[in-house]
Amino acid sequence: MTDHPSMAHNAMMLNFIDGNFVISDGTDAIEISRRDASVTAVPSFEKLEGAGMRIYGIVGIARLLRGPYLVVITDREEVGKIRSHKVWRVTGTKIIPFREFAPMDQTQEEDEERYLSMIRLVLNLPGIYFSYTYDVTQSAQRIAAFSASELQKPLWQRADKRFFWNHYLSEPLMQASSSCPQIHGFILPIMIGYCGIGTVDFDKANHKIDFILLSRRNTSRAGTRFWVRGVDDNGNAANNCETEQILVYETGEMSSFVQTRGSIPVQWTQYVNMSWAPKPVISDDSFAAFSAHFNEQIRIYGEPQLLVNLANQHGSEGRLVEAYGLNAKKFGRQLQYVAFDFHKECPKTNWGRLSYLLQSVAKHVDEIGCFDLKDGNKIVQRQQGTIRTNCIDNLDRTNVVQAMFARAFLLKQLQVIGIVKQGEGIESHPELDSILRNMWADNADFISKQYASAGALKTDFTRSGKRTIFGYIQDGINAVQRYVFNNFYDGFKQDSLNLFVGAFRVKSSPTSELYSSPFPRQRDTQRTAALAMFSGLVLLLVASTALSPLGATWNFKFVIAALWGSALAAGQLYVKRNGSKLVNRPLLVPPPVIKPKED
Repeated sequence: MTDHPSMAHNAMMLNFIDGNFVISDGTDAIEISRRDASVTAVPSFEKLEGAGMRIYGIVGIARLLRGPYLVVITDREEVGKIRSHKVWRVTGTKIIPFREFAPMDQTQEEDEERYLSMIRLVLNLPGIYFSYTYDVTQSAQRIAAFSASELQKPLWQRADKRFFWNHYLSEPLMQASSSCPQIHGFILPIMIGYCGIGTVDFDKANHKIDFILLSRRNTSRAGTRFWVRGVDDNGNAANNCETEQILVYETGEMSSFVQTRGSIPVQWTQYVNMSWAPKPVISDDSFAAFSAHFNEQIRIYGEPQLLVNLANQHGSEGRLVEAYGLNAKKFGRQLQYVAFDFHKECPKTNWGRLSYLLQSVAKHVDEIGCFDLKDGNKIVQRQQGTIRTNCIDNLDRTNVVQAMFARAFLLKQLQVIGIVKQGEGIESHPELDSILRNMWADNADFISKQYASAGALKTDFTRSGKRTIFGYIQDGINAVQRYVFNNFYDGFKQDSLNLFVGAFRVKSSPTSELYSSPFPRQRDTQRTAALAMFSGLVLLLVASTALSPLGATWNFKFVIAALWGSALAAGQLYVKRNGSKLVNRPLLVPPPVIKPKED
């Protein structure tokens, strides 16, 4: 893989000239009209004077009620290099309006600010990455398979659209580039997920190896933990993520191993309703959507497809496990389905039983193999198929098991090149062991924060190889944070993701009289009254308890306890009956309604 001749432009200057945006990297320049958002090449640089604003990339153009907004990267942080290609993380952005003033009424002004807040929410997610010279949306194996003509294409044209998060926002630039090739270099694909890069120096073996972990989250069903579950009619899975573990040697040789994760691939929903674990609703027949999903998996990754299902095999999760297994059996031999009840097999701290899972699928893992590239661009081995892992959320249990598979592959790779001797483990090299554990734990946290709005659980095991008291405490904190965000904030976050990737597109009206807002103007009186009532009741009970005399009789204490008990019982009953009305729901794209599966 060589530097692309049409790589994206690096640091640029943004100027405001003759009422338009002019963006230049010192060699090429484009002009974006603030009147109609048209994009053209600038033939001369004589007028590009003045300080301007330093930017590091164009995220795209967002079209809202007031008109277009230019979204740019204003700050970045270098993560490391993949071979000689630098990978950056976005640390600062700016949204610049094309028009400072536009005739809008109060409703439109309020909605516009809401839309802008949604764009900012996505831009502030942890884990937004890009590279000017390396395609972070493609695996090493897919890049190596490109023909010479494909490698001559601009970076954005050969990016994998599944992981090209600003594809929708870049559409105005893409359309203009068809008649003006100079624009190609100003289109910069960004990826949301995780990227970690570290270097290990094996002094005794005289080897230096770069260790890279890349997770690419799919845009096809961008969403949050409870508002997007299962697969849609086209087979797109919720929380679908491709994770690639790469080794780069001093000689330039490279090897990589790709895994995927995704929601249980049947059609089901699990909308929040204030309960701790809402009951899933499962479709009567998901086979068409199930088949569409795995036909696409096989087309992209090949065979075999090793499916590792870690969900509970009892209760509400058990019904999903049953549906998954039946569809996998019906699909055919291309799918190697393994159901491993993580919580049952690994109770409390007995996670050593994960080794049984690894042993049971060893044959299929060996068949899948990994990708090896030597002597520049010579492909020695291709990965055939992949491992698709899931639990109920595809977060905590999934990350633990994916890290285990990745660790097993890494050990084999290091044994082949002689760094680790037969019979030794990665633990014999503490620096590598630490990098591996911490990157996979960070990967878990980033994906969990993006999907579930709080850090991952069980990362103490990933980081240290054992469960700790502090880890259990942190799990409890993260679980409560997830509950709060999932019930009271994630509707807005779901809207934000739908707006960013173009699942919802703002339609501006020529006059305020014709404008129809997607947001309700009336306050939710039921929700407001419920919160006020419970807040007042809690304050009353706390005050009565605090003001009770020290020598209060048992009768008085009993009355206080009865009041507390009654309040809790009344609260639980109210939430059970009205919980779905009290949560924060998405408003831009209606969540799908699933016909329940008959028991």
